[in-house]
Amino acid sequence: DETLFDWDAHGWMLWVSKETGLKRLVTELCAGHLLATGSEWANLAAGSDPYLVHTWPEFMCYRNIIFHWKYFLCTDLRVFPKVQHYQPQTAYLKWQVVDEQKAFGCPPNRGKVFMVSALGKDHLMKHQTPPSRPKPPASGLRWPSAALASHHTKTPVRTEDDLLYMRSLPSFNEMLRSADSEALLSFLTVPYIRMPLVLAFFTTGDRVNSLFDDGLKEILQAVILEPGKLLEPAKWGDAPENVPANSSTEQELVATPYGQLLTELACAPACILSYLAKLLELALVLANSAMSQTVSTILFTLRMAARGE
Repeated sequence: DETLFDWDAHGWMLWVSKETGLKRLVTELCAGHLLATGSEWANLAAGSDPYLVHTWPEFMCYRNIIFHWKYFLCTDLRVFPKVQHYQPQTAYLKWQVVDEQKAFGCPPNRGKVFMVSALGKDHLMKHQTPPSRPKPPASGLRWPSAALASHHTKTPVRTEDDLLYMRSLPSFNEMLRSADSEALLSFLTVPYIRMPLVLAFFTTGDRVNSLFDDGLKEILQAVILEPGKLLEPAKWGDAPENVPANSSTEQELVATPYGQLLTELACAPACILSYLAKLLELALVLANSAMSQTVSTILFTLRMAARGE
């Protein structure tokens, strides 16, 4: 893979050795001027050797724009500077090629990295928690999704079997019995079909009362509104051959082109709309006073129904 500026694919460590695409670009640019880069290509890319950035000043602009764009998409929030007013000039980037240990201030030292200074930090990817290296969440999300079963349990959950062997399950402030909690969390382990299952769960019996709990509101909102995994246009005509998908290639196909809600409304609108209508009907039954504690739950169901509509 020779993707340029592929920092996010390697844990945001900015490894020099991982930047094969950038190395090729710098080498070929300099070859046009009969300049052999050798092992010094990284210093040329960083601007420590000014030849490249002076000969092609647009390269420095391109490099810095891409870095800022990717930096503010980093899923490890600890790397960001403190919130305050900054002068525009503090955002100018200063690049260096240094040992890992020097960039992060502590061992280990596994090779050369790009160290980028700006916004009052000596290295933008460094944070204050030892060992000071960025560590994006395994989920790949900046904020954990409430629609993931693992977000609500003490141990990771990948399949329904993982729930069956748990000694205790969350009760959501005593709003759900153990059996109901197991059923709800098991629905979350099947992302592609969880929306109708979860809506059916909350429109059965008196479970609408459980939406007094903020955690259960977060689950329902995430299931309905989060778009989920994107199915790239090149793969729209493909489909998994096994259920469940048993390879990484097939798991990539368990996704939607425009988000789960739009897919459900395009393919099976009657199911989703009937559940939303039933949920709204049940919530309105709770209305007995403008000052009642049920008001927040009623407003929540109204928002969900309106966004589905």
